[in-house]
Amino acid sequence: MAMAMTAGASQTSWWVVDDVGEMLEGSGEGVAVSADGMLRPVEGWRRQATLEEPVVLAVDRLPGGDLVVVTGHPARLYRVSGSSVELLAQLPGEQATSILVDGDGAVWVTTVAPGVLVKWSGGELEEMGRLGDGGFWDLVEFDHTIVAAAGTPGALYKVGDKGLERWLEVPDAFVRSLVVDGDRLIAGTSGKGLILSINRSGRASLLVDSPFTEISDMVVTEAGELWATALVGEPPPKSTKASSAVQTGNGGKSGNGASATTESLNLDLPKINGKTATSELVRVTKEGGLLHVHRFEKQVVMALGVDGDGVLAGTGYEGEVWRFVTTGGARLATLDAVQVTAFAAGGALVTQGPAAVWSTEASGRHDAKFRSAAKAFERPVRFGRYQIFPEDSGATIRFRTGVGAKPDDLWLPWTEFSGGDSGRVALDFGRALQWELKLVDGSEVDRVEVAWTEINLAPVVK
Repeated sequence: MAMAMTAGASQTSWWVVDDVGEMLEGSGEGVAVSADGMLRPVEGWRRQATLEEPVVLAVDRLPGGDLVVVTGHPARLYRVSGSSVELLAQLPGEQATSILVDGDGAVWVTTVAPGVLVKWSGGELEEMGRLGDGGFWDLVEFDHTIVAAAGTPGALYKVGDKGLERWLEVPDAFVRSLVVDGDRLIAGTSGKGLILSINRSGRASLLVDSPFTEISDMVVTEAGELWATALVGEPPPKSTKASSAVQTGNGGKSGNGASATTESLNLDLPKINGKTATSELVRVTKEGGLLHVHRFEKQVVMALGVDGDGVLAGTGYEGEVWRFVTTGGARLATLDAVQVTAFAAGGALVTQGPAAVWSTEASGRHDAKFRSAAKAFERPVRFGRYQIFPEDSGATIRFRTGVGAKPDDLWLPWTEFSGGDSGRVALDFGRALQWELKLVDGSEVDRVEVAWTEINLAPVVK
């Protein structure tokens, strides 16, 4: 160090990445960024079972651990146990939209075109109610009652003593998503992008009047935080059909029906009114504040799941799984699928293109890599030593450099991975630098340091 401080020499500086904000600027495959900025390998997803329909739209887990899933075109209900797929029932409707296993182990399913609510229990399928001209979009169990989201126009239905009953009218085209948050039910709409808070008596209050078109999915984390994924696009056209009656499972009628088609759930890629949507991931405070977390410029997020202190987001166009904490997120995996459509507890998810069920169970060891954001320097620098912390992480590292601030075709190829928690960067100099870690099972990394010095350029004589 003394020589480095003498006249004419350059002082050694360090590029340090050690907090959650800096970690989240990078990208990973099979690596999670924790809320305290720790990099940890996670299990990968393997394809557990493939179905013949175009898309699996929803999934839940039975008390014994098996999965139940529903499909579209045609609408069917399946049980998935390992790689075994058992058809439980053909469903009324063009496609199923949601599934729920209640506290007693009964399976509830909703469909659109037509909108039907059914219950599967004891090997029998029972129709609980049917909309005269509408569709159902989501299901929850709230205050020991099954509640279904419908549209258009937006409404909530619940299963009462007389079957399916219209419970609450909502001032929007669709009620698109539901989640239970303690003693209140949270409803997200499509058209105006509203988030409503509803108490047990059915009294609704506006929590958020968002700038978005649709609140596609919502989750509440173990810490009680409400997260939502929203779509930005043109709202769907308002229904011009007259209201019609809802037919209950016993043949009676209750309240007003709803008019809906499957146009708002495109089986190729999510769209709103025919135009491709973009997605925003947000957090909602108890007071109704909307906190931006991440915008997906190309990917479309239609599914959220809870993962400890984080939230999983499933995307479309490339079928990716991301994990977010309050300060941001990183990609965990890229699946061989077009769209992640839903998550279930215990590491399961379902996809479109192909219609498949994926699981982390016994997924086996796979490469867990994390790539930093590129570091640009004002002038050419010489690279020195690197250090990985903690020192016994077992991680290996490689580097690449280039002239531009962002990696492009003009950057040099990656070096080979170097073992050990410290060593010398296998590059001489450059105007920018990027590193990539490969982590092993059970390892953790919370800090990477790289030394660099400015190159003393010869004076230019004019």
